[in-house]
Amino acid sequence: MDANALGELKIKYQEVIDLIAQKKPMEAAMKLSEVTEKVNDLIDYATSDKELQALSPFQILSNHLQLKIDLLKLPLN
Repeated sequence: MDANALGELKIKYQEVIDLIAQKKPMEAAMKLSEVTEKVNDLIDYATSDKELQALSPFQILSNHLQLKIDLLKLPLN
């Protein structure tokens, strides 16, 4: 895993955040699913603890963004 892969992840997560800000939960959920799958693949093929430590914050961010998307999907009363 190189710095380019981490940079790509950051860009993809920013796209998800932008979609959440635009109140587009369905698009955000699809984009988040793609980027989360990419993170999981990188974790599966990680060869060192350092790589796993670099990817751990992205897992946490995925979980947090999923909660935000779920809240956005709830109908407002």
